[in-house]
Amino acid sequence: MNTSERVARDLLRVQRASIEEVEAVERLRQAVSGAIRAGASWAQVATHLGVTERAARRRFGSPPAPEDQTALF
Repeated sequence: MNTSERVARDLLRVQRASIEEVEAVERLRQAVSGAIRAGASWAQVATHLGVTERAARRRFGSPPAPEDQTALF
């Protein structure tokens, strides 16, 4: 296998890994959403994620209302 073939193979691996990452993030979002809908607390979800409750809420909770967002301009 020459260098250009190795580069092409490795770039395909990069692309596959990127797709798998996007799919895994979506599965995680769905799992968290399902757990919350089923009655799990944010503290329980956070424990299973290995993060703080605040971090879990910030990452997976509903986006803040527009009036709660800080204006950049």
